[in-house]
Amino acid sequence: MRATVPERTIKLLYSLSAATLLSILSATAWSATANINPSQDNTVAEELPDNSSGACESIFSGKIDVPDGADPGARRALMQFDIAGNIPSGSTINSATLSMTVTRGSNHVDSIFTLHPLTAAWIEGNEGCGVRGGGQGEPSSGGVTWNTQPSFGVGSGSTLINDTAPTWSSAVMTSDVVNWFNNPGNNFGWVLIGDENNPTTTRRFDSSEGATPPVLTVDFDPPPGSVACCFADGGCNLQIDDATCTGTGGDPLVPQTNTCDPNNCPQPTGACCNADRTCSDESKDVCEGAGGTFVGGNCNQADCGLTPFVEALPVPPILQPDNPEEVAVGLKPKYTVSVEEAVQNVHPDLPDTTVWTYNGAWPAATIVATKGEPIEVNYVNNLPSGGGGNRGSNILEIDTCAHGPNDWGNAKRISTHLHGGHLPARFDGQPEYTILPGQNDVYQYPNNQDAGTAWYHDHALGITRLNVYGGMAGFYLIRDDVDTLGINPGPNALNLPAAAEGNEFGLAIQDRTFNEDGSLFYNAQLEDAFKGEYVVVNGKVNPFLNVNQGKYRFRILNGSQSREYIYRLENITDPGNDPSIVLIGTDLGLIDAPIDLGNSTVNNDGPGIIGPAERLDVVIDFEGFPAGTEIILRNDEEMTTPVIPNIMKFIVTDQPGDTDPLPATLRAVTPLPESSADNTRYFRFKKDAAAACKDGSGRLVNEWLIETLDGPGGNPIGKYWDDVTDFPILGTREIWEFENPTNSYHPMHVHLVKFQILDKTDLTTGQPIPLQPWEANTWKDIVHIPANTKARIIMDFEDYAGRFPSHCHLLDHEDHEMMRQFQASYDPANCVVDGVCGPGEDCVSCPDDCGQVSGASCGNGLCEAADGENCVTCAEDCAGRQNGGQQNQYCCGFDDGQVTNPIGCGVDAADARCIDGSSGIACRVTARLSACCGDKLCEGAETESSCANDCDSSVCTVTEQGAEYSCSDGHDNDCDGQIDVADSDCLDPDGDGLTNAYEIYILGTEPDDVDSDDDGLVDGNSGIVLLINFPQGVDADEDGYVDGEQTVGTVATLTDTDGDLLNDGLEIAYGSNPIDPASWPIIADGDCAPYDAPNNQLDGGDLVVALRLALGLGTTRALELAHCDLGIPDDVINAADVLLLIQLLQSQ
Repeated sequence: MRATVPERTIKLLYSLSAATLLSILSATAWSATANINPSQDNTVAEELPDNSSGACESIFSGKIDVPDGADPGARRALMQFDIAGNIPSGSTINSATLSMTVTRGSNHVDSIFTLHPLTAAWIEGNEGCGVRGGGQGEPSSGGVTWNTQPSFGVGSGSTLINDTAPTWSSAVMTSDVVNWFNNPGNNFGWVLIGDENNPTTTRRFDSSEGATPPVLTVDFDPPPGSVACCFADGGCNLQIDDATCTGTGGDPLVPQTNTCDPNNCPQPTGACCNADRTCSDESKDVCEGAGGTFVGGNCNQADCGLTPFVEALPVPPILQPDNPEEVAVGLKPKYTVSVEEAVQNVHPDLPDTTVWTYNGAWPAATIVATKGEPIEVNYVNNLPSGGGGNRGSNILEIDTCAHGPNDWGNAKRISTHLHGGHLPARFDGQPEYTILPGQNDVYQYPNNQDAGTAWYHDHALGITRLNVYGGMAGFYLIRDDVDTLGINPGPNALNLPAAAEGNEFGLAIQDRTFNEDGSLFYNAQLEDAFKGEYVVVNGKVNPFLNVNQGKYRFRILNGSQSREYIYRLENITDPGNDPSIVLIGTDLGLIDAPIDLGNSTVNNDGPGIIGPAERLDVVIDFEGFPAGTEIILRNDEEMTTPVIPNIMKFIVTDQPGDTDPLPATLRAVTPLPESSADNTRYFRFKKDAAAACKDGSGRLVNEWLIETLDGPGGNPIGKYWDDVTDFPILGTREIWEFENPTNSYHPMHVHLVKFQILDKTDLTTGQPIPLQPWEANTWKDIVHIPANTKARIIMDFEDYAGRFPSHCHLLDHEDHEMMRQFQASYDPANCVVDGVCGPGEDCVSCPDDCGQVSGASCGNGLCEAADGENCVTCAEDCAGRQNGGQQNQYCCGFDDGQVTNPIGCGVDAADARCIDGSSGIACRVTARLSACCGDKLCEGAETESSCANDCDSSVCTVTEQGAEYSCSDGHDNDCDGQIDVADSDCLDPDGDGLTNAYEIYILGTEPDDVDSDDDGLVDGNSGIVLLINFPQGVDADEDGYVDGEQTVGTVATLTDTDGDLLNDGLEIAYGSNPIDPASWPIIADGDCAPYDAPNNQLDGGDLVVALRLALGLGTTRALELAHCDLGIPDDVINAADVLLLIQLLQSQ
């Protein structure tokens, strides 16, 4: 709509002279904004009072927590802003707001930070950050220090920092800015002071040298006649006139204007460090507008960080067994995985990096297993022993604040978890079943699961984030008859790109930050979510891969600590001509059919985010791209700082590749109906913003919790690691509902099971959130739950009793209490009270037979003080001395009133007499959970005599409830004394390819009837029963075999699966879909009656039914359409059909 101007207004404007009109406009006040970065800033450190760090890209404020028990020191950030140089004299200042960016310390206690005006001049100096970059600085050569910092006045403005983008604004701050504007000689800036009474309140901010420096935004009214003044760096500010502009070294903007918003000043051209760390020559405004950093000069001089795409992608080898001769004759493969320190180079511009690895490589060699064929892995801790302090000889500093290190100190513990593995609790990688240097443990992996992409990584309680970041991770691939992987003896059974042909790769995507000496950097203290500065793929920073002109299969693992990714392919040689990402599988195996995602994981159903520990199995086709084409795998997730857009590059060669088409179908994924669940459990995530550290130090930090609720939206009944409140029964199906009202996403991982995601709901609006293609009807072990979202998953608990973890896979969260345990137990119906804890019984399901004893045990290397151990009752575990002078006596462990100078587990966090990992001294602060007989964990006071079920390896372990289902694995899975085909459960008397156990307990079909529901389809699969042996069966494809219910997807106990009154076999015979009620066969035989059950006869009854339907006197269903839609099928019964039926009747 066009606005209209009154006629008298137009006449008035015409009557004014140009000079008068200009005078009116010049006298009109308008508001302007100046965004001012610090002219100087610095950090001063209390415990290093003569150091300065004016040239550091960060500034710090608050109180740190110094390791090794030293007194923590405060940090203060000094900032000065040139007000008079950026705002024309004569202006009226209206308001002032300071904005800063927090880059470290987000997990520290929410604290108040206050700006105080400084009262004297100070010098920024040119000293650097210091060795650790924590605000320590370097000895001052002129820059301000703690000892030389000016005094300061009362606070001008405060804010509570609980996120990464704090702001300050107040009337007093505005008054400060007005004073500095009117009296520049009084402008000494502010000092930012945090909580200096409590440790671990420090925040690290970007400085004026950082990527996002502090910004003081001043809103002001400039004086009439102000002009835009341009400077050599492309900056613009307002000056009162041209002469003043020229006098300050600027040039008036031509054509003249009185605003710097937008900035129309000429921009310098020079080196631009782009967001992807490449360098290009750009103008400053174009560079910064695209998210780059303008550094000037030329690209030969610019330092934009580590150059991407300079080294080839490493390909981890396949781990070979220790016993090849035994494997050749059919015996179990045995492997050794040694955890050891190694050195490898991650980028040519960095010195070598020390890493903690499996068998000397990061990532580790890939383990390849076959479904139904167990393997054995001997895990050996060959890390160096000894060391001192919280870092000692550890690769990264250990924070004893966390649960785990509060008992074990800086001990180099390992515990390996097979992520995605379905296996007994004993071999799950129990976080407290850790292995110390010089020790080993042998794990048995049954591999009784479908093909999929698992991975193995460390899981030691409280230090998982450090061990995984240090390098402990590798792929574990399971193959089966459907997905054979093509690793021997030949191509993939589905004709997917195969490793044997060089067309299949695992991509372990992780993010890391490196110190200048090449060493890994990780924050010494617990934080909310660590984000690295570089993407590392298979141990190399942004590698490249030469690819042939064909299809490749990539198993992509997000192995980062906490970073999310959005994957996108970008053809930089021929922009816009990007290949597609074709999804073929997720965490735990193939999906129903390939899904073309386009060039990005972003889709109509959501933002395309891939969370930590999630896996995508994809195919990318490089056919048709000319040799030399360069295609970059980008990360489009831009909400996380630091933003890292590069992942890796593909370079197309001139060689032909795999051009075979992908199969139309992959592996059927049968949905688990919500209605089939036996139980629902409810959980809520919580952030405790001021939780005390576990080591008794008094520090307060953010602690993340998973609360078990007593019902939907209910009250918590457990929230800590040792709160075991959930006891799913083996053989049952459960729904778990996770409610996330926090401001952080959480990728939840449940051990033991594979699950399907039912739905997600926005907690704010109550509206459903569409599932991503890799989340809908797929097998998962990670569910990504955004902030303010509820998610529900459904899963079966099968085979293995015992305690298993469930936790957030943000490893910083997992290490500080966001991990719980559930205890899978046997069905109480299996309990036979006979005084013996037998197979299929445990302390939960059969307490009369299976007892509970203390979880503590003298001699296990841990002084279990809360369970009554001390230096006298268990001298082998608990340090102390009870001889000599009384002043020299002390005793670690439980104070039983009999020992001299009891100190529990140490008088404070710095007391190393009871807890010192480097000396092998450990002391448990909290009581052990009771040991549960029957859970297959031989622990605590359990022995072979007290609980043979757990401690005697010869005792049978029930892995299949009630019956034997696995009939060719050589095991007595139901512990009835019969193995495989010797067990009646494994017989198949009707010859339909299904065992008795499967028919009776799984399908509910008749084991002695090949077609239990008499629909013409055999109960089992197609291709089993010959048609000549079952002539009444359906053989739609005429291959000589009766079609099977398991192949076509119908229910073997229902004659009519989709409820359309048409027999399943009839639908298959005539080519319609028996599981879709909107699909029916075109039989067209005129047999319309009786109405519900056609009788295979043509008579007057059929004509009556047809007439009634044609006249609209009855409901036309699929049954009638199948028989009586006689003309050209049009999905109605009409007069033409009636006439054709009359002709059929007359022709009889």
